[in-house]
Amino acid sequence: MEEEIKNIVAKYLSNGQLLVDIMESFESGYVRIVVDSENSITLNDTAYLTKRLIKSDEFNNRYPKGCRIEITTPGVDVPLTKAYQFKKNINKNVKIRFRNKNQIDSINCKILSADDNSVIVQHQNSDKPILYDQIEYAKILLSFK
Repeated sequence: MEEEIKNIVAKYLSNGQLLVDIMESFESGYVRIVVDSENSITLNDTAYLTKRLIKSDEFNNRYPKGCRIEITTPGVDVPLTKAYQFKKNINKNVKIRFRNKNQIDSINCKILSADDNSVIVQHQNSDKPILYDQIEYAKILLSFK
């Protein structure tokens, strides 16, 4: 069933948008959809997707009594796991835990650039490339300055 709802939602995503997660509760008639993009997703984007889903035959057949749809984006507390997430957070400060030879290092750094294979960060005034497959954990550091 989960694959069915993912396929329905995927058909209505705009170009460049990615389906991150779906939580569905038939009992309460509630669907929570998490989408992301290399570019920012606006409130208008989520509203547009909501309207398209509500008007779709697939959604109406799946939920003949109607449902509540929440469309959201990943929060700042969600770890970075995909290349596009690093790309969209260039110039942001992050904490990265990664494998370095036979040990695990953890650094606070700034993302300088990112491609499909690695991220380059600035740490202690030097540039450091880190392959994505070395990264165990990466999270945005919030600043309230």
